[in-house]
Amino acid sequence: MPQKGGGWCCGMCQRTLAAVAFLKAMLAHCISASEVDIRPLIMQPRNTTMGYDDYIRYECRFIAHENKIADVRWLHNDTLIISDERRTVTMSNAAEDFVTYLEVRNLREGDSGAYTCTADYVPNGSIKKTVGADTVYLRLADYRAAHWGEPCRFENGTKPCIDMNTDCYLITPPTRPSPTKYSCQCKDDYPIFDPEQAMCTRGSALGFSCHEPHQCTWFTQYAECVDGTCHCLQGYVPNDGRYECFKASEVGEYCMGDWQCTPAGSLCIESVCAFTKGSSDNPVVTAGQTAVLVLLSLIGLCLLVFLVILLCRCWRYRQQNETQSPSVYIVPMKRSASC
Repeated sequence: MPQKGGGWCCGMCQRTLAAVAFLKAMLAHCISASEVDIRPLIMQPRNTTMGYDDYIRYECRFIAHENKIADVRWLHNDTLIISDERRTVTMSNAAEDFVTYLEVRNLREGDSGAYTCTADYVPNGSIKKTVGADTVYLRLADYRAAHWGEPCRFENGTKPCIDMNTDCYLITPPTRPSPTKYSCQCKDDYPIFDPEQAMCTRGSALGFSCHEPHQCTWFTQYAECVDGTCHCLQGYVPNDGRYECFKASEVGEYCMGDWQCTPAGSLCIESVCAFTKGSSDNPVVTAGQTAVLVLLSLIGLCLLVFLVILLCRCWRYRQQNETQSPSVYIVPMKRSASC
């Protein structure tokens, strides 16, 4: 019995050791596979826009670990780059990292495009895999093919901005950095940029034609495009000048004018919407109108009193002149006796 039990224990130990060995092998295989699939990274720059006669320097880093790296190369638009007087490829090999650099000087029209770095991994000296790097794009053309918001170079007679209804303007204030201090912006008559159509469109005021909702909100807040015309949103009303939308006021709410009171027959009386008892033939007089009427009445009364006083003085003056005038006496002449 003891011998039988000891054999059973040895068998269990052997099976356990075999399972552990199998797990180690699987783990090593997984680690090796993950190392093979590690992608190299282009560290800097990313999606850079450059100009003529400038230079750019790319860095591409590979994580090697136990794998061997062979045949590292740089591509420009899928074409192999060979070092020359303007392009230089250098490499450095560390303990676990493999770094390669590409420098392009005196940039020209043909230097625009995609730059890619690739390398061949040879894990464990047997399996060969090619791993592609991220792509860095270089948009060149000396800022002469810039889109909205991108740097441009202002020159008379040229059109550096390619989006419709855009032009090259000085950035004031500088909302974003630009090596030329200019950027492609919408023209004055087309203030709204539509990213879907890649063009600048017109803004529309209330009552004017529209195609997109943002055309109405450019000039007027709380507006929308309904049936091709800009209107105020539901629950909002236009002011007297029809250039702005305000929240409609109910009876008892604050108002800035009769136009803001929406219930029929209500008016804005002392900054509050209220119903009126009058009609168009007998309108209600507000407190302000009453004050004006009282003032006009007082002015009329003063004028009337002044006129009465003036007439009285004229009458008295006339009476005094008639009383003080000298009497005229007629003395008959004596006739001489006739002989």
